Amino acid sequence: MARMPADWKDAGAGEEQLTQILYDTTLSGTTADTDVLYFNKSEAADNREVTNLQTAGQIPPSQRFLMKGIVAFFNDVSAAGDEINICDRGIFELLINNKRVLIVPIRLIIGEQTTLPAGVTLDESFVVGKAHMLESYIHIKGGVPLSGVFNTGKTAAGVSTALTIALLGELVRPSG
Repeated sequence: MARMPADWKDAGAGEEQLTQILYDTTLSGTTADTDVLYFNKSEAADNREVTNLQTAGQIPPSQRFLMKGIVAFFNDVSAAGDEINICDRGIFELLINNKRVLIVPIRLIIGEQTTLPAGVTLDESFVVGKAHMLESYIHIKGGVPLSGVFNTGKTAAGVSTALTIALLGELVRPSG
């Protein structure tokens, strides 16, 4: 059974608790061993296709999020082999209030996806499968800095490919 953070509390009076996913999409670029930033965009500025954060770099101060899992998936045109290149020794770090709370090889959190044969290019036909579920949940407080850094693989990708990082969990917000 997963461990709850000591400072987490479920929804109280005047609040509601929802199963929620916080996600952000960023292009990988075509340079190997490069830091790509996540959760630095807002839905209003970049649209819901890219992110569902209401405020860039944080959840609203009146909300809190209990992260239970994480998954990453490609969702754009990519040349055969680019997913492997992007993930080749790639690392994802999650920072809350500028403190690292999770660091993981990107391959560990990539959802189960279609495997492309050599030489084939595919456009948005990937299937996202199981997420990586955490043994110890992570409390993300509203109003504090939230960011992610993906250090791309050691082999350069041929095409800059969109990679989405999704945090799975419970969102508590004011009701009404």
